[in-house]
Amino acid sequence: KWEDPGADPMPLNGFLSRNDQSSMLIGLEPEKLPAAMRDRFGPTGPFDRYDLDRGSIGLRFARLWTGNAAGIGMRPNREWTPWDDTPIIGFCRKLGFRYLALQEGGFAPFDPQLVRTPVLCAEAVLVVHESRLNDLRPWLH
Repeated sequence: KWEDPGADPMPLNGFLSRNDQSSMLIGLEPEKLPAAMRDRFGPTGPFDRYDLDRGSIGLRFARLWTGNAAGIGMRPNREWTPWDDTPIIGFCRKLGFRYLALQEGGFAPFDPQLVRTPVLCAEAVLVVHESRLNDLRPWLH
């Protein structure tokens, strides 16, 4: 058996110090992010820069999981697919990453479902490791 049901989620131990893990990966230009996300998490917020990455979503999340980025911002009205998003959601859950959806008044916990057919996700979503939630609280509401 590969997993220990009593084990804690893997802590964020990347190759960079936590202070250097300050970028938010996005797949589109920052000006195309919802203003509420852009305003909260821009250079004056907890992420000092956006890192535009138009590569595959799998590679983007691999950078997050290995500690080479602090978070991933996902645009609203994005199609979630079983071949891309289902494995990513599963890995994120096992590794202690949390999904937060932008709603009126701020970000709220979001538990994405494992999809079997493509579905549209209407919300803008932020994905960060649970160890960063306390640091992000002032910007979430």
